[in-house]
Amino acid sequence: MEVYIYVCSVVLFLTSSSNGNFLKPGNLALSHEKRLIKDLIDTYKEAGVTGRPVKNSSEPISLKYGLGLVQILRLDEKNQVLTIRAWNRLIWTDYLLSWNSSDYGGVSEVRVPAKDIWRPDLVLYNYADDRLSEFRDALCVVSENGEVLWIPTSIFKSACSIDITNFPFDSQICHLKFGSWSYDGLKLDIDFYQDSPHISLTDYVPSNEWDVLAHPGRKNVIFYPCCTQPFPDLTFTVVIKRQVAFYNYILILPCVLLSLLTMILFWLPPESAAKMQLGMNIFVAFFLLLLLLTDNTPPAAAAIPLIGNSSIVQTPTLAPPLAHEMLLTSLTESALITISCTENVFQLVDEGVKLCIKLV
Repeated sequence: MEVYIYVCSVVLFLTSSSNGNFLKPGNLALSHEKRLIKDLIDTYKEAGVTGRPVKNSSEPISLKYGLGLVQILRLDEKNQVLTIRAWNRLIWTDYLLSWNSSDYGGVSEVRVPAKDIWRPDLVLYNYADDRLSEFRDALCVVSENGEVLWIPTSIFKSACSIDITNFPFDSQICHLKFGSWSYDGLKLDIDFYQDSPHISLTDYVPSNEWDVLAHPGRKNVIFYPCCTQPFPDLTFTVVIKRQVAFYNYILILPCVLLSLLTMILFWLPPESAAKMQLGMNIFVAFFLLLLLLTDNTPPAAAAIPLIGNSSIVQTPTLAPPLAHEMLLTSLTESALITISCTENVFQLVDEGVKLCIKLV
């Protein structure tokens, strides 16, 4: 048994020695990949993460950026904020991260932590979020020519102007503007990933409330009053249309039925007692419909939905038939009282005449 254990130990030692994966006095043999990553990070520690990785300070860094929509989480109409989940694709070249693959056993690609290297300060300009960081942690894929590919996931909250005039048959247009916060176009030039000027929907999960109609992108070069240098940005536009199946049952159908009942109210005869009851019920129903509409629209909107205007206009039409019914009821009661009093007077006069005849 002891001989067997000794033989296994010798074989294991010789195998580890041939692969170079064993402990040496004061030194740990690393794979080519780990040795390469260690050398790259050590180089960056020596050079420093701050500052653009260029040999000539007048040389701009070319950044390619692409936005991939994964999910529309929410469109907050009251606060006018669009929340989406997206994938970001950033590519740039860093000469500090280049190497000769023949020096590292043919390794031509490695993954390094994003926090240990320089990254472009790309931000969402029209953000509506209180978080300090928009990009999630993800490793950077580095090629031997110094090309860096970074694909972090993000949850973006952007300001979006809401127009509810045609609610619930409305379409909304939201913009997401990305650019460098501190570098101008002469230092950091930004363009579309793979020259594709639109939002990628490859991994998009369809929304239960919104349909994506269009998702184009465009590059803008703006000169701000503060500076003479150009500042490029990429603006992506998301055009979405509301799905109306849900609102057809809770808003549209009740509104149509109440409109029909309002017309029926005019057809009922004035002497019908149900006319007053039906009119008051329709009035209460319109009031509840307006409350339901208020819960689904921004309270300080610049425009009032057409369906709200329709309800507001139809409510006063209940006044004429209700007023006519009340007036007719009042006149009828007055007439009945007058007739009753007249009959009583005639009866008293008749009894008085009869009494006088008897006395004579």
